[in-house]
Amino acid sequence: MKFVTLFKNKALLAVLAFVLPWSAFGKAAYYNKEQAIRSAEIIAIVDILKVKPANKKTEGWTYSKVAEAKVERVLKGELPETVKLYGGENFICAQVKYKPGKHLVFLGRNKDLLVGVNWHLAVLPITGDSVEWYASDKGIQLQPTPLSTALEEIKAVMENDWPVLVHVRRGNRRTPGPELKFAYWQDGTVLLRADDSSRLLVGKVEHPGTWRMWNALREAAFFTTSREGYVVPDASYETIMIHSGNESAVHSWHGVLTPNFGGNIETDAEYRSFVEMWKQSVAAIAKLTPTQLRPLSEAAKDGTFRGYVVDKPAETEWLNERKWKSRL
Repeated sequence: MKFVTLFKNKALLAVLAFVLPWSAFGKAAYYNKEQAIRSAEIIAIVDILKVKPANKKTEGWTYSKVAEAKVERVLKGELPETVKLYGGENFICAQVKYKPGKHLVFLGRNKDLLVGVNWHLAVLPITGDSVEWYASDKGIQLQPTPLSTALEEIKAVMENDWPVLVHVRRGNRRTPGPELKFAYWQDGTVLLRADDSSRLLVGKVEHPGTWRMWNALREAAFFTTSREGYVVPDASYETIMIHSGNESAVHSWHGVLTPNFGGNIETDAEYRSFVEMWKQSVAAIAKLTPTQLRPLSEAAKDGTFRGYVVDKPAETEWLNERKWKSRL
């Protein structure tokens, strides 16, 4: 995940993080097909009835247009039968633009406003049985495509619904199963342990908070530390696994500072540097403040939530470290 940036002011960058893809700040950048599907909190087919002027000011943007639309089908997330979609941002490089007619839309939230994710590529026109859809997996060029094909591709990505960040505690021989501490998906969904108990909660985090987390992880050298970790046989340890865009890494640490227990912080500079990186990274994740919290039991369907197997966490594919590394 590399930035192209024209700004030095961190406060301004934090504001821009509301809607800019992580790949760039300061000029318009766009998600490819898979990134768009994963980043959108809501994907739906809507019929835009009319577009009107607006003057809705937020911390990040002023929206100059609002579209009134009827929801025909929801593919991801939840929507009422009618919605108001905001666009026309005061950004010189790109805006989300709405026109009357049927569209496939990719949406997120700026506070209580429904807004497009991925600029003009958030609103894809549907004509008959065809939709303007991505011509390739990695590019952003569009071409007329059967709507059924686009929907199948969306479904395929959503079925492989891995989080982009996982923090898990792994046990010793007595308690070998994984204990999830935190998982974060690109659309802002989080699954986290409520406290030291077994209770898990589902919630949401807003983009400014996640931007600060990614920035802190970079500053901590999480993605550039070459040593994978320090673990001790038969001792429990924690693992943080991240795979997001061009940035990926897996690190583990046993969490014990006792000299010569898997490393000596007094005499080993590499070990000391690793521990500093780990502590800073854990702190960066812990600073996220989720809202809309609810028990996992309310969010899970058929005993699972986005691949997490409630009664048998060890069967959760994205908690398997080997499978995770195979994707890097």
